[in-house]
Amino acid sequence: MGKRAGGTAPALDQVRPLHTTRWADDAEGAVDLAVLLDLLLTAAERRRCGKAPAAVRP
Repeated sequence: MGKRAGGTAPALDQVRPLHTTRWADDAEGAVDLAVLLDLLLTAAERRRCGKAPAAVRP
């Protein structure tokens, strides 16, 4: 995701859906799926708790 002119990345609910074909039937695909789920769950938890996102993710 690119940054907006104001310097902040758009919120997840402000971007268009990503259409891709990716399977988790191999090690690479499983890792990709785990990373995606982690990002989505972390974002949902931050929104639920009202926490600001971290500036840099490790």
